[in-house]
Amino acid sequence: MINTVKNWGFVVLLSFCFMSFAMSQVAADNAISFDELVNLIQNRTYKFNGEWATSQGGRRVKLIEDSNYVIVNKENTIGNLPYYGIISTGGLQNTSEIYFQDTIFDYRVTVKAKAKKIKVKYKVRSQDVLYYVSFTTFSDGNTLLSVTSRVSNALSFEGHIVVL
Repeated sequence: MINTVKNWGFVVLLSFCFMSFAMSQVAADNAISFDELVNLIQNRTYKFNGEWATSQGGRRVKLIEDSNYVIVNKENTIGNLPYYGIISTGGLQNTSEIYFQDTIFDYRVTVKAKAKKIKVKYKVRSQDVLYYVSFTTFSDGNTLLSVTSRVSNALSFEGHIVVL
């Protein structure tokens, strides 16, 4: 009986090892290199998919994938992100989301090759609100996004950069 339990335990452990190896192989096959990330970001042809949102107070919320994003396509950007903060001025119609679709201005990229980190900053206007958008992208595509404005608290998002 004990040998049977040990054998089953070994089989289960071996199965997990194979599954883990297969999953990491798939992730490695889908990954893009750091140089490709730099190229995407410098050419302004990428999409940020948000997975987590964190308010200024530290409240963390898991996001529904594919519905929380920022697209950068040449001179334009589209952003659709949830908002969990406090609005400090009246007159904003939709306070449950950050939405912008307009021309990018002051687009700046800083590449730190040694640290394998890319920083992007730009501004975009949506109606009467000016948003300051800031990305920090790491070599594996993991990205931290910060969106701030003068009328609302800062929000941070975690996600990935993908090819458009």
